[in-house]
Amino acid sequence: NNKIRSYIEKKEKEESIMQKKGQVYLLAALIIGFILFLLATIFIFIGLFLGYIFNSEESATTASISVGLVFLLFSNTIMPLESLSGFLRHIVMYNPFVVGVEILKRLVLFESNTSVIHNLLYILLVWAVVVVILATMGSYIAKRKSR
Repeated sequence: NNKIRSYIEKKEKEESIMQKKGQVYLLAALIIGFILFLLATIFIFIGLFLGYIFNSEESATTASISVGLVFLLFSNTIMPLESLSGFLRHIVMYNPFVVGVEILKRLVLFESNTSVIHNLLYILLVWAVVVVILATMGSYIAKRKSR
């Protein structure tokens, strides 16, 4: 009887632990989805801003490719950030590519808790607000120019 009771208690503890892990994974999946949405928003609004400030489609496309290339070159994708000088490395740490990859690394690979990514999330939120404001101003300027 005691063996059955201890077995049942053990299974209940295991179920409780699995349920808590499931909740943690669900929260991590929601945060990852939000991060990806935020990154997409940032780059879409950068493209909108560039589209508004240039007169022709060709120049807007060239500018978009150039800006994307600069973001890509100064990220961990092409070369490690450790190879950059101190000042440049400090600036590149605010690159949305770098911030997004760092958040995803910490959440997925290192299974960190969400308190570790707060500062990085704030950087992405500031980027999103700034590019939305820039795109809105670009739209306003483009409308005034066309009149």
